Amino acid sequence: MKVDELLTQVSAASGVTKKDSSAVLKATLNAISEAVASKDRITFPGFGTFSAQERKARKAFNPRTR
Repeated sequence: MKVDELLTQVSAASGVTKKDSSAVLKATLNAISEAVASKDRITFPGFGTFSAQERKARKAFNPRTR
């Protein structure tokens, strides 16, 4: 599903315009991004959990050029 399709479904289900749905979706995603960036954990029961995890650096290579 693309963002435009999501906005269409949200606006139809809520009875608001696509422009208003877009503003709400952007605000929601920004709030989630800011929370994860500040090392908070966000949980939506039945949907998923968002959190940042630090990992060790690893050595990688381009398989075409080695």
